[in-house]
Amino acid sequence: MKLVIPDAHEGLKKGMAEVLAGASWQRCRVHFMRNILARVPKHAQPEVLLLIRSIFAWPLQALARERLWQVVEALRPRYPQVAALLEEAEADVLAYMGFPIEHWRRIHVTHVVERLHREWSRL
Repeated sequence: MKLVIPDAHEGLKKGMAEVLAGASWQRCRVHFMRNILARVPKHAQPEVLLLIRSIFAWPLQALARERLWQVVEALRPRYPQVAALLEEAEADVLAYMGFPIEHWRRIHVTHVVERLHREWSRL
C-alpha cells in the first residue's frame, strides 16, 4: 500500500499509521473543499473556491506548494480559519503530486471508492 485517501477523521489517520506503516496519506480533495466551504459565507464561496482550485492546477508539487502559500496569504485577512486550515493541510492535500502525473486524476479524491461502495450495497 503506497497511498491512502480518507477524509481527515482522526481515527482513520491513527489506524492507518498503525496498520499501513509507510503508506502516504492523501486527504480527499472533495472532503477538504467541503471543510473549507463550511468556514466561508455563501456569497464568498465562488471566489474562495477559485483561489483554492488554482493550487491544484500546477503540474509540479513545488509550484503547487508555492501557490498554496500565496492563497493562504490572500485569504488570511478575510478568512483566517480557512488560511489556517490550508496551512495545516498542505502536505495532506498535495501528497498525490508525489506520484506519476497520469495517476493524479484518480488518486486525489475518494469518489471512485465511494461509488464502488454504493454499488456493492445495492447488491
